Amino acid sequence: MKLRLRVIYLGLISLLISITGCVYLHLLEVRRQLSNFEDNFEIKDQNELTLVFLKPVLLTEDIIWLTELGPTSEEGTEQGKLWKYTFEKQYSGPKDEKGDFDIPIIMLFQKDDKLREIRFPERFLKFVSKPLLIRMFKSMGYSQISKLRRSATSKFQGTPMEIPRKQFILDVLGKPSDIENSDHTSRFVYRYNLKKGKPSDKDFKILVNFTFQQGDDKLRKAEGSLGDMRLFMDFSVDGSDRGKSGNNR
Repeated sequence: MKLRLRVIYLGLISLLISITGCVYLHLLEVRRQLSNFEDNFEIKDQNELTLVFLKPVLLTEDIIWLTELGPTSEEGTEQGKLWKYTFEKQYSGPKDEKGDFDIPIIMLFQKDDKLREIRFPERFLKFVSKPLLIRMFKSMGYSQISKLRRSATSKFQGTPMEIPRKQFILDVLGKPSDIENSDHTSRFVYRYNLKKGKPSDKDFKILVNFTFQQGDDKLRKAEGSLGDMRLFMDFSVDGSDRGKSGNNR
């Protein structure tokens, strides 16, 4: 009996490793594609900001593994599936700003369940240029991905003139939930909850931090926690720092 249970446990562990291993390989392939952005992606800026995967890799099951639950809503189209994730902005107290700063993200999957498009809110178009986006996505192509820590770390591969400033973040995301000031830096903290698709879904919280240099208000680093996933981008590099080393840990 004990031997049979051990065999079952080993089988379950092997299955889990194979599943997460596939997700990890898909993420590595997306990272590789990002480093050669123009050949693998397209950015559309009509009515909304859209990232198009020219050579789709990620599957619906990969997205569910990353977010730990399904979309807020789903509908079928002639092209495949349309998933919507809504990130609801959280405030430390009563809402004290005008406008809607929730972030709805729409994902279009082909009929083979591969992710074809990610669509962002229209307001992003007013403050985000194509060149800046391409720089940021390319930077992710040289990120260090840790399977064990479920994290990705990258450096912004651009020039000092391209680094976003504090007002840029305020225009796109609105007021932060908290502001933490020190002698040298100012840190904006944003909190979001993923809107549930059904009552039985578990809570999924997102925490995003932006650290600015006091004086010039330039972004120095951006950090995000999406459930158990950790993302980090270092903006404190000059234009000559074009290192493209991205190793796996």
